[in-house]
Amino acid sequence: EWTHAMHFGHMERLGQPHMMWVQEGIAALYETYEISPEGTIRFLPSDRHNEARKMAANRRALSLSQVIVMTPDEFMAKSAVLYPVVRSVFEYMADQGKLRPWYRRYVETFAQDRTGRKAIEDTFGTTIDGFETAWRAWVLARPAVDTAVGQGERDVGVEVKDATDGVQVTKVARGSAAQRAGIRAGDVIVAVGGTPVRSQREWRQATGAIR
Repeated sequence: EWTHAMHFGHMERLGQPHMMWVQEGIAALYETYEISPEGTIRFLPSDRHNEARKMAANRRALSLSQVIVMTPDEFMAKSAVLYPVVRSVFEYMADQGKLRPWYRRYVETFAQDRTGRKAIEDTFGTTIDGFETAWRAWVLARPAVDTAVGQGERDVGVEVKDATDGVQVTKVARGSAAQRAGIRAGDVIVAVGGTPVRSQREWRQATGAIR
């Protein structure tokens, strides 16, 4: 949310309402990262990486040229599928050392093309399709993230389903610790003990680590 706030401030200053894939992709990118002693940021693969690999392997999936022109409503209607993709696209840009150059070019060319396509093609020196081919190869060359839940998995008294940001509580067991803590059906949980939770699998991992 902090990344969203900073980005919104920059958009307001520039007078540029950036595309939804840009807003959500950049924010999702900062969900999992580490900072080196030198102060550089390294973005880390998360549970979303595995979903991005599935999309990259599916040639019949939505193309990037389709994703980047989506309206906010169109994007959010498919957010569960598209969040992993756009996060991965920005992770790829960062890995190639071109995230900042791309963003600068996006801002510079926004009046000409607000979708970000021109910025991609100018920064990477290829077509949007060529960029997508390179991104797909990069994603598939990286191993899947191990999301197995070990023996520590435990039931904390709630049932959840995936939400856009986090997991949404669908049921709370009567008399459970969750009920005593005030958790109710409809609540959206985004972290457990400081550990980000963005899917049911990450929820099981985080609750399984509770001692």
